[in-house]
Amino acid sequence: PSPDTGPTWTSDGRRIAYRSTRDGGGLFVTAIDGTNERRVTTFGVHPQWSPDGSEILFTWRSGEGVGPLAVYIVSPDESTPRLVRPDLLNNLGVLAVAWHPSGRLSVVGEHQTQPTLLLAPVVEGVLAHVLDTPVFRERLNVLGLRLGPHVWSPAGDQVFFEGSNGVENLWKVTIDPVTD
Repeated sequence: PSPDTGPTWTSDGRRIAYRSTRDGGGLFVTAIDGTNERRVTTFGVHPQWSPDGSEILFTWRSGEGVGPLAVYIVSPDESTPRLVRPDLLNNLGVLAVAWHPSGRLSVVGEHQTQPTLLLAPVVEGVLAHVLDTPVFRERLNVLGLRLGPHVWSPAGDQVFFEGSNGVENLWKVTIDPVTD
């Protein structure tokens, strides 16, 4: 009766989280066979399961979708979303978030007007700049590339980006997991 979008599977392939506009909208979770469906939030987009499948990371813009991007985490069993790191993320022009295989947050944002990829602990701790090098910034500037949604390889040694410079493309960057 209404669109279901943005499906994401747990790493064991047993559950799916997705966005739906039905019944007032929100994020839903269901078993892979469609049973045990339940709404876990009344808002949110772009759900992503944590590496261990215990939580769902998602984003939301307040004010009819034009406000700042806020990041939340919810347990699929509790349905009480919690705001993630506003102390850190409010001062960063967040464009997209994802889970890193280590369980840290991976944030594509703008740091001092420069695009960058950062890793941050979920609860507390400092940001680690992963792709904040002069060579990376120069390549982005030359290409006029704006980074967006991204996903890490399970080993944490590659990150795949949606990049846009008038045309949407998929980009891959190899990362040294020891020094990320």
